[in-house]
Amino acid sequence: MWVAPDIALPLRMEKSGKAGELVKRFRVDRLLQQEDGTWSAAQLIVESAGSPGQTILQGSRADRGLDIPAEDFTPAKLKESLKSR
Repeated sequence: MWVAPDIALPLRMEKSGKAGELVKRFRVDRLLQQEDGTWSAAQLIVESAGSPGQTILQGSRADRGLDIPAEDFTPAKLKESLKSR
């Protein structure tokens, strides 16, 4: 993990497999300063090792300090959430 010490934000992360090989790379492509002065990743690029494509996650704002119950992440609750879309 590479962290920008002045803003305490990870800018690049790598996930390795059991044998130590690179599996995925995550890198911040664009930063955004929030109203409270903190920084967040406005655009994150995810690349899988050995695959030509990439996934780009974009966001314009971040809410911190949210209280989300663990029950919201059960398989049944997640399926329910997908059905309501």
